[in-house]
Amino acid sequence: MGRPNAPGYRNRPSKEPKNRVTKDRLFDEAGQEWERVRNDLSRDEVRHLLAESSVKVGIHRNYGDPLRWVPAELRWQVWRSEIEPEFFDNPNWRPPPGAPGQLPYCGLLYSANGRQLLLFDCMD
Repeated sequence: MGRPNAPGYRNRPSKEPKNRVTKDRLFDEAGQEWERVRNDLSRDEVRHLLAESSVKVGIHRNYGDPLRWVPAELRWQVWRSEIEPEFFDNPNWRPPPGAPGQLPYCGLLYSANGRQLLLFDCMD
């Protein structure tokens, strides 16, 4: 049976896997399922994971948005300029004027087949 062509029915432009986050799992762009191990990483733990070249790094800003993957060569730059100033333990953090409901970033650790993934998520 074919797919409906009724008004309002939206065909996906691509059949490739979509990366997404669920309550305790993450699916990356290749369709790999990752299980959340921790959701309370400290700043020092994040730095340790960033120093490990085998750790995959991603960012999830808003609910429903796709994950953004950080290339290895940019991970420290992205941490210092984008994530660290908005990390949850920054006592001076305030939501930006244009997004009063925004939350600070947390560091979450995921695992799959002996590999690790560090995700920065503002938990929106």
